[in-house]
Amino acid sequence: MEFTNSVFSHTVWRFNGRYLLLGTMRWIYIALIIGVGLVLYLSWEPDPSMKHIRFIPAWIGRWADAKPNWELRTAVPFVFLGILMSILPSRWPFYKHWVNSWLMLVGIVILAETGQLFIPERYFQWEDIGWGALGGAIGLCIGAILLFITRKLIGTKRG
Repeated sequence: MEFTNSVFSHTVWRFNGRYLLLGTMRWIYIALIIGVGLVLYLSWEPDPSMKHIRFIPAWIGRWADAKPNWELRTAVPFVFLGILMSILPSRWPFYKHWVNSWLMLVGIVILAETGQLFIPERYFQWEDIGWGALGGAIGLCIGAILLFITRKLIGTKRG
């Protein structure tokens, strides 16, 4: 049995008569807030190249700035955000949680792209919205698979 008391509570699963503390939901929410903040910050930087961003490792900056990866790099953070959103506790059935999470991720990428309309050096691209939506869907699928495997090993269902 999985149960949570609040947004900042622990997620606990019962396994063989014991309760397993699998993590604090607070850290998942903090990671989501930081991830969304980074997406918006990097989307609204006047210079789209990553080489001048100090906190991004040089090898990531080189990969992201390479022409073949220019469009694909929009999907990468949404894969991670999708994984995080898929493991959040939900009162909805799985498919509703998945669809609602995906719509929130698409909303974030639309917000990021719309914000670029107000930055003279940047421009709105429908392709980026598509890549962000695809990255979010891939992340949600990876998270769903990880949850399925974890719950099969522990023997629980979504709450």
